[in-house]
Amino acid sequence: EVQLSRAQSIGRSNICVRISAFRKQGKGIIARIEEYSSREEVDHLVGCAIGISKDQLEALAEGEYYWMDIIGSRVVGSQVTDSDTVNIELGIVRSMMETGANDVMV
Repeated sequence: EVQLSRAQSIGRSNICVRISAFRKQGKGIIARIEEYSSREEVDHLVGCAIGISKDQLEALAEGEYYWMDIIGSRVVGSQVTDSDTVNIELGIVRSMMETGANDVMV
């Protein structure tokens, strides 16, 4: 079950649906929604944000993280001096950006 959201002038509108099949197509996703039988019935859902509950995500290997777990984290670097290593707070991860080669923390 996934949650579809569309921002509206007042608040957000949410709807829960079941996806029976999906595939990536270009930068988007094509999905079959169990509750609907034709493309015309789902026209109002085009462009909706898609969300799932965290417990529906697959478990990650040690050292792997979902972006949502990284955003909001403190970034700390180490500076080595002649006599010591000092931790310096560099900032907080505000967002993530996919560039193709590497994901970038902003």
